Amino acid sequence: MHRSEFLSFIWLIPPFVCLVGLALPLHQNDLNKKISLNIRSADKKQFGKGLNGNGANQEWKKLSEFPYYLKEIIILAEDKRFIYHNGIDPIAIGHSIYTGIFTKQKFRGASTITQQLVRSINPDILSLPFPIRKIIEIALALKYSMWINKDQILESYLNTISIHSNYDGFPAAAKRYFKKDIRFLSIQESIALIVLIRSNSPPISKFKERCISLRDKFDKSIVMDLDYLTNSLELNGNTETIENSVSSENLHFERWIRTLYPDQKGILNTHLSSNTNHHIHKIVLSELESLKKYNATNAAVIVLKLSKGNEPLKLISMIGSKNFFEENSGQVNGTLAYRDAGSTLKPLLYGLGLEKKIFTPNSIFHDEEKSFQINQSGEIYSPRNADLQFWGDMTLAEALSNSRNIPAVDALQKISITDFHKFLRIIGWNHLNQNPDKFGLGLALGTGGTTLLQLTYAYSSYAMKGKLIPLEIGTIEGMPIAIGKEIKIFSDETAEEISSILMNNELRKRAFGNRNFLDFPYPVAVKTGTSKDYRNSWTIGYTSGYVVGVWVGNFSGERSNEVSGTFGAGRIFHSVMRYLMEDNSDRTFSFSKLREYKICRKTGKLASENCNHLTIHMRNNNKSLPICKDHLDSIESAEFISPIDGQIFIYHPFLRKDTQSIPIRVRIAKNKNVIILWNEKETLKLNSDGQTKLPLIQGIHNLTLIADNQILQNIQIIVK
Repeated sequence: MHRSEFLSFIWLIPPFVCLVGLALPLHQNDLNKKISLNIRSADKKQFGKGLNGNGANQEWKKLSEFPYYLKEIIILAEDKRFIYHNGIDPIAIGHSIYTGIFTKQKFRGASTITQQLVRSINPDILSLPFPIRKIIEIALALKYSMWINKDQILESYLNTISIHSNYDGFPAAAKRYFKKDIRFLSIQESIALIVLIRSNSPPISKFKERCISLRDKFDKSIVMDLDYLTNSLELNGNTETIENSVSSENLHFERWIRTLYPDQKGILNTHLSSNTNHHIHKIVLSELESLKKYNATNAAVIVLKLSKGNEPLKLISMIGSKNFFEENSGQVNGTLAYRDAGSTLKPLLYGLGLEKKIFTPNSIFHDEEKSFQINQSGEIYSPRNADLQFWGDMTLAEALSNSRNIPAVDALQKISITDFHKFLRIIGWNHLNQNPDKFGLGLALGTGGTTLLQLTYAYSSYAMKGKLIPLEIGTIEGMPIAIGKEIKIFSDETAEEISSILMNNELRKRAFGNRNFLDFPYPVAVKTGTSKDYRNSWTIGYTSGYVVGVWVGNFSGERSNEVSGTFGAGRIFHSVMRYLMEDNSDRTFSFSKLREYKICRKTGKLASENCNHLTIHMRNNNKSLPICKDHLDSIESAEFISPIDGQIFIYHPFLRKDTQSIPIRVRIAKNKNVIILWNEKETLKLNSDGQTKLPLIQGIHNLTLIADNQILQNIQIIVK
């Protein structure tokens, strides 16, 4: 065939494709296939019964169950020649064209009930250019009319058309807004719902006007209580906002489940508690009000219930945002979004080092200004601590509990980027699919990114004695639905050592002060993280019963006003954990593989009598630990133990001023009369143990240590 002959036939291809499409059979069941999984909470509440493929609530009723007047009014309002045409209405189309060309009015859609049904069943065509969309719409409307009778088309339309908010079809909308089965819907309620088809959220005045207009077309004698209708449909401005903010907490979980299991049918009995989710959502809303002035506008929470005996690890709460219905970003699920993880990866990093026996909890790290070569071309990486200070020599336990960055980077270099990257991939962090060198040493500080769900799940391994077990979402017909696989990633000893460090309130006081959101009257292992420029605030922690993960920040990626992990996510974490533990009688956390050691802070050896020491738990096989001999000689001079020079303290504006102070501790020399001069003006007297307190007042403070009228030491501290 010559080129010219081929071109003469090519115009026949589109009509041929259309004819083939029209010829393919269609059944009404094809229009009902999108209604999927029914999801129930652990407390037997239904989450969005029959959600469809668009994430809207939907039910399906037979046409015979709809009141006769609803069917008559819908035809009168939307397609008065419905009975007579074959899917498209030429008269309506002609009138629309005439109106648009010869009058100043806009073109009217002229869409029939069948065309509207096409759009409901195939929402993707709405994104196409108008001419193409209309051609497809008309072709499918003709096909529907060819294969399905009028009653089937009307039944499908009444069950799928978008009515209001997140409800598709009259059966779902009738139950949601009028608390009635569709069979008992009154004439005036039917009119009100039909009016919403043209505009899901109209102004109240426009809504009332349309209701009266449609009533007059059908039967002027019908009494319309318009205030009752606007209140029931929540068109009065305030009710809808309150309802959405309160009832939206489960929708992120629903959408996630439907994304994970798009073809799953039946009833999924989940472990998620709607009561727990509701209470935690209220905590989120309350705490975000306090954080609003710091430009932290959103939050996400994950709660896992730990396995007891043969029980599985269960997901019992998921809060994706403060309000699912919030414009622009409310439907972003904050528990699944990838973000810079900050310091929250440090327990995993040090845990790997302990497991490989590269470190022990008393290993000494040097918190000092340090540069690391990151490639063969000589590029240098110079990490900084959050307070821009250097604390000198310290144990692994103190470096982890106080979240020092330079020791963490040093630890990663000793473990190797490749091995840590491989470890993260083993526990399921498959998004880290680039060459390990791409992430570099910044991987120690969370630059690879993670989700709140991934991170919380990973922390569960510590609470489960080093074992990562499948996270069960629920069951379908008794069969478990879970994510993840069982894998032993840490030994019992490693898991207990990291847990003991994260539970040690005394260890972290140097960085976080005496009073903070990480302190509890029972054992809680907890770690915070703050990403660069305060864009992400994290707190992850666990008890013997629960693992809780919290993220606070802005979905836009905008930085907050210095909202750290402790102050931002920490406050929500604290309230959530206290709520969960209210009725939990078991508040213990045992360390069967560890024993207590007093360790010299500077050498990591067993502390002698005169050592500045810390108490940590380590595995029982440390019988040959040497005793520190660096501090055995009698002390001839006094020195500050705490605070250290350059240390930063945070003034909490919401706590009483008289309850906030800086503890000062001095090693007192023998036969010395020791005092402290505060800002060269006021004298602070020490008790017999060399301790006193300094009021927490914002600004820079100079402390001078004086013994027998001789200046021994000057330090400077900062209160923000």
